Amino acid sequence: MHNQCSDWPTPPAAAVPGQARFRELLVPRVLAFESFRKAIEAGPGADAALRDVAALAHKIAGAAEVVGYPNAGEFSAALETSILRGFAAGATVAGIWREAAPLFERLLDEMECILDA
Repeated sequence: MHNQCSDWPTPPAAAVPGQARFRELLVPRVLAFESFRKAIEAGPGADAALRDVAALAHKIAGAAEVVGYPNAGEFSAALETSILRGFAAGATVAGIWREAAPLFERLLDEMECILDA
């Protein structure tokens, strides 16, 4: 399901070089997320793949807002938090993924919108 793209403010001129690099990294990151999703849904290695999703979401959350994409930063942080809370609570990988999957989809949609802009 493709959601409507978020409106984001034009970044300050100083952020433009960082924004270009952020955008360059989006395609490999989308591909990585899709690879992690396949591993999670396949079963074996799902725990590690889910942790990889959280780690990559953390990287995106740390940079997105700085370069002018606050919604991508917010969605990334929410995804990371959801996964880490699930692990901390002792939830199963399937349970964590059930909770995190909508956030994961929302982040991917946002990343695609950024690429399409």
